Amino acid sequence: MTGLLPRINLTSLGGVGLSQSSLSHLSSVYIEVSQSTLQAALSYLPENFGHFTFTANVTTLSVDESRQILNAGASQIVVTRTQFNELRTNHNSTVDISRLILAADASEGASYTSKDLDLYLDKTSAGIFISTDQSSSIKDWLNALTPEHRPAVYILTTSPTLESVLDLISLNVTAIVSSELLTTEPKQNESLLSVAKILFSTLKSDRTDGLISTLVVDEQGIALGLVYSNEESLSESLRTGTGVYMSRKRGLWYKGATSGATQELVKIDMDCDADCLRFVVRQQGKGRV
Repeated sequence: MTGLLPRINLTSLGGVGLSQSSLSHLSSVYIEVSQSTLQAALSYLPENFGHFTFTANVTTLSVDESRQILNAGASQIVVTRTQFNELRTNHNSTVDISRLILAADASEGASYTSKDLDLYLDKTSAGIFISTDQSSSIKDWLNALTPEHRPAVYILTTSPTLESVLDLISLNVTAIVSSELLTTEPKQNESLLSVAKILFSTLKSDRTDGLISTLVVDEQGIALGLVYSNEESLSESLRTGTGVYMSRKRGLWYKGATSGATQELVKIDMDCDADCLRFVVRQQGKGRV
């Protein structure tokens, strides 16, 4: 999901932070694959392909191993300049540029000023990965880009606070945050970062009440109804794993609380303009929203 990309550790799944089911509601995750975790990744990706869209950092792998990760189910991979060139110039098996995210090399310009643009961008549509959250220098770097040449930017946060993550997202970048530092229950885990607050900060509403239009569909994509969300209802939906919305007349609305026609949350995503949410649900019993 745009704005937030949870980082999971293949060697310590199921620890603190977000559960596997909570992660699946967000649909997209970031993993780092090294020689020591390559086999684990090659098993984990196809087993969980239906639950997640994977972004995998493969900068320590060979080009052939990087291709294995793509073939195993990764949607995008973070690569070095050398890997990028090899994956793009092999005419027999060229990787589409939309699946590549180029890792900016800090040794070649950690300040990310305009002089680095030719090195990193090549005026392509490849994304850019930056392993720092020094937003003051990144702001200058991003502002040097014209909108038509600006790639998708992914920033791996090293010691995030809620304020620093929100600041990064305000730059229209995707913040990569360890899932161990995220929570869907901020009242019970005050030291962790609220997923709902981060996600809601990425949304835009043109309504005076600030509500976000929300399309509810089943797993086949059949529309069940159009409702509204705010930060509170989004938080409750993520916390309970069910369809929870904000009714303009009744306030917080737990779908099916009275009728029994509840909705099991499968995943939440948003449109490219970030002004509409989509809830994919499993409808229990009859009824639409």
